[in-house]
Amino acid sequence: PDPILNFLDSADVRETTVQGFWIDVKCPAGQQAGVYRGRIKVVADNGPEVVIPFEITVRNFTLPITSPMPLAISFCPSPASPCYKGVEEHIDEWTDFLADHFITIDSLYLAGKPRWEQLLRLKEQGRLNRFQLSMWSDFKRSAEAEKNWMESENAGKPRLDAAYAKAKALGLLDYAYIYGMDEQPTNRFPAMKASLPQLKKWYPGVPIMTTCFDYTYGEDGVLSDIDVFIPDTTKYDFAKAEAARASGRHVWWYLACVPHAPYANFFVEGEGIEPRSLMGVQAIKYRPEGFLYYATAIWRKNKPVVKGPFTDWNPLSWGGPGNEYNGDGSWTI
Repeated sequence: PDPILNFLDSADVRETTVQGFWIDVKCPAGQQAGVYRGRIKVVADNGPEVVIPFEITVRNFTLPITSPMPLAISFCPSPASPCYKGVEEHIDEWTDFLADHFITIDSLYLAGKPRWEQLLRLKEQGRLNRFQLSMWSDFKRSAEAEKNWMESENAGKPRLDAAYAKAKALGLLDYAYIYGMDEQPTNRFPAMKASLPQLKKWYPGVPIMTTCFDYTYGEDGVLSDIDVFIPDTTKYDFAKAEAARASGRHVWWYLACVPHAPYANFFVEGEGIEPRSLMGVQAIKYRPEGFLYYATAIWRKNKPVVKGPFTDWNPLSWGGPGNEYNGDGSWTI
């Protein structure tokens, strides 16, 4: 898929070539069902005007203004990117842009730094989904790790305390989650198990989530204190997920640099239908309770796009020749 340059209303089209345009039509809430017709006028400098009729069918139901599925989708552009300055200068516009696509401005990895002002505004609009309170780790793995967990600048209290108190004071705690132990193997499980009771005691009411490689989803009893298990889509087992849910736990799924075809993903080389299938019919069939995605703004050294329709944006996120990951973790430009 090519980037949608919604700041353009015109383009130079080379002779003997064809240029596509996307027309975005929004239906106001409460619009009466029926067929609505309009016209699109295309004006060229070297040819006659072209008027294209179109019609929109409005159905007799209203879509929600936020995702019906819980989402943990990370928007965390690097400050080293040439594009980063524009993010901070226009953070409200970015917040609205993401929310228009059901994504709450959030980061899986910026520990204890939610964007409180933007989250409150989304809540007031009725468009707030889930957000990361802070990361967790298996701090019981060593005395040094546990000491580091108790931050000195936080008066010797656990490092998530300040963010937890802030979310509670702002009435945002019901939307928060605590994510950590990203894709960790089984040898980390004992220290994770030892750390979890303390985390649950400190931060009641906030689900603890992980993408660690426990494919029993806590049913073997080792990590049964985890609230939300998130396997990648190839490791999602419907029967095991149902068993975990019967025990009071939840099972989502996620994507990252894997899987490749024939599984759905967000690579540039993939078919455009893949994301729609993943979030639509596949979610309905397999019933994951949520979806996690690690990044939407891996921009690397790309500079902001200021003209089109052709750009010099390099979609390579990871890898190199013969092992490229184009578009992975980079939904926005």
